Order: sequence, then C-alpha cells, then structure tokens
Amino acid sequence: MLFASEVRALLASGCVGRVLSPQGVYGYLRAGAVPEPHTFVSGVHMLEAGSCLEWHNGRVLHEHYWQPSWPASGDHARDGDTSEDTANIRETLRDAIRAHLISDVPVGLFLSGGLDSTSILSLAREQMDAVNTFSVSVDDQGLDEGALAERAARHFGASHTTLKLNGEVARETLPAFFAALDQPSVDGFNTFCVAQMASAAGQKVVLSGVGGDELFGGYPSFREVPAMYTWQRLLRVVAAPLSSMMQAGRSYLSPKLRRIGDLFAGPPSMTRCYASYRGVFAEEEALALTREFCGADPSEEPPPGALPSDPHDAVSHLETTRYLRNQLLRDSDVMSTASGLELRTPLVDHWVLSRLTAIPATRRMRGHKSLLTDAANSLPSWLLQQPKRGFTLPFAKWMDNGLLTQTGPINTPAWIGLSPWYRRWTVTVFDHWRQQHIG
Repeated sequence: MLFASEVRALLASGCVGRVLSPQGVYGYLRAGAVPEPHTFVSGVHMLEAGSCLEWHNGRVLHEHYWQPSWPASGDHARDGDTSEDTANIRETLRDAIRAHLISDVPVGLFLSGGLDSTSILSLAREQMDAVNTFSVSVDDQGLDEGALAERAARHFGASHTTLKLNGEVARETLPAFFAALDQPSVDGFNTFCVAQMASAAGQKVVLSGVGGDELFGGYPSFREVPAMYTWQRLLRVVAAPLSSMMQAGRSYLSPKLRRIGDLFAGPPSMTRCYASYRGVFAEEEALALTREFCGADPSEEPPPGALPSDPHDAVSHLETTRYLRNQLLRDSDVMSTASGLELRTPLVDHWVLSRLTAIPATRRMRGHKSLLTDAANSLPSWLLQQPKRGFTLPFAKWMDNGLLTQTGPINTPAWIGLSPWYRRWTVTVFDHWRQQHIG
C-alpha cells in the first residue's frame, strides 16, 4: 500500500502506472473537478473527507468519523428567534476565527470585497491589532471587486495589497499554474494568483472566506435547482419521449440544452438537477469524451445518498459535499501549498458547520446572507448594498481575445463543440495535465 498527500508523489514513485482513470476523467468532464474518492490515475483513490483508513495485517478498514448533517423534516421548528440565531453564530464565528488566528507568524486574509471574506475581516479585527489583506483586480468592470476590497480594507484599517491581473499577466502565469496542478480542475487560477502575491509579500498563513455561499445560500443554485426539480416532476409524464427527441437532435442543441436533457434521462432527482446545473459537459458528451481519452467507459456509480427534505438544505448539502469539497477546498489547498502558504478556512470549521446546519434553512438563509452579516455586526452599509460578483476572473473575455492557451490537437467527436469558453478551458487544463503526467 502506498499513500501520499498528492497524486504526483505516487506517480513519481514509479510504483503506479501512468494510466488515466475513466471514472476520474468522466467526473472531471461532468463537473470540472475530480470527485472523491476517484483520481485521474487508475488504481489511485482519495481518502474521502471526514473518514479514516486503517491497514492491519493485509486488511483495510475504512470508516467515516464525521459528515455535515442537516436535520430531517420536523426535527425543529421553522419559526424561531432570529436574534438568538445571530448571537449564537456570532459567538461561534468569533471562536472559530480566534482558533484560526493562532500562529507564530502574522495571519493574513484573502479579501474579495464580498460579504464572506469581509465578515471574517470584521471579526478578526476585533481580536488583532493589524492584518494584511490581499485581493485580485481584473480588467473587467462587471467582475472586478478590487476597488471594493480596497475600500473594505481601509474601513477596517487593514494593510492591503492588490494584484492587477489582465490577459497578458494571466498568460505569463499559466505555465506555473499548470505545473502546480496535482489534478485537473477548472478553478483554482484565481487562488493561485493571489497566493503567489501573498507569498511574495512574505505572508506565511492566510484566512479565506470560502464556504460562506454554500452555507448561507449565496449561490443562484439555491433558487435555480429547486425550480428545475419542480419542472422535472411536472414533466415526468413526457420525460421518455422528450429525452428521445433531444437525443435525436443532439447535434443541433446548445451545451446548456444538452445538460437540461439530462434531467429527463432518469427519474426526478434533486441530485440530477444539481448535476445538470453545475455541469460542464452533458452525460452523453462526457461519456463520449471519456471513451476517446481513456478507451474505456467509467464504471457505474452507486446511487447517491438521501438528501435533506428541505430543498434549500438539499442544495446546501450538494454544494458543500460536491463543489466545495471536490473543487474549492482542494484547489485552495493545492494552490496555496504550491505558493508556500498555509490557508485556513474558518467558515467551514466543523464546529461552525454543526452550529449552522442545526438552524432551519428559512432562518439560516434569510435575506441576503443576513445571518452572516448580522453576526459580523459592523459591516458598512455600502457593502451590504453591493450585488454579488464572486472571486471570478474574465476567462470568457481573455479566451475570446486569444490571450490564453487554447486547446491542442485533441480528438473530440464532431458533434461535441468546445464553446462556450468553459468547455475549451476544461479540455485545455486536461490536455496540459495529461501531457505532463501521463505522456
């Protein structure tokens, strides 16, 4: 048995074959990240979050010791004292941030200009005299939060550094980003850039606001996925003929319509709706590409586990155990480590998770993250009025202008297009990783 913190270390040992895993490739093409317990390498598996593995005399015992949980319907009242919720979460967040600030070197913060990281800054400043903050500013007014981050830093008296990132800088940075990837991911470039800047400034430990959207309902998925599920159930009587019709006309359908077609390829399911919403390639597209790249089909997955009965809790569970776990947290860890940083995530501390998920979704997700902003207590009014942008880079603009590396000579079925940009980017990242690690 071999184990390591990275897939690359196992490949470097020479004891693991450089063979692509159909299951890992398929999962990546579907969602933009390799879903645990799979990896991109056949015969190599990830130890799932919240679990442990024991090997003794040739026997392997694998068990889960902790998982985030949401109460079943009726376990607690939907109505309650929101002021009590706020007080409890404020104290929980203060305790978590206090614990995450323990260090023998100064602790900094990745500051996006949004509510999550600014709430952490607000609570952190209650407990420390000075803090260094870091953000990225991009050449796209609709996505840029650089000015907001700088204003928030000034408001709380933080020492702030901004990285000005445009297409040319991104192109120069890409080789180092590709070299840092342990496994392909469509995300992580933003974290890599800000981590490199923080490391160059001498920072060793940073906090991140990752996890707030998943727990406080900050994504559009909390609105869109339940709506998709409603339509999926209403149209279930025509699901079979509708699926057949879309299958026959697949070459004429947009990528989005192909993913919507996945809704009718099986019984109504919030999990299926979520996969369609978050997907990169539709099921049939990902299967065809996996066959092209691996020469084999992925094995059939076991059915997904039960979801919380409340639709918003169900989306929170899916976002937390899939997008957050498989992509955001993994990318944050890999990219910060590659930059010589220790990254800490107080919003997904297990004590915070346990306290938050005990609150009904109707109270936890009230308003625009009102529970979080009320708990932070001292956020300026101008910040609360800002629309959500996210820590997002203008890849569409950069790729359309030819500033980023395009896909190489990859054979793909003619009916599978690589537009819009995120499909080209997904295959670009895959191809760079394959050339570097598989050959």
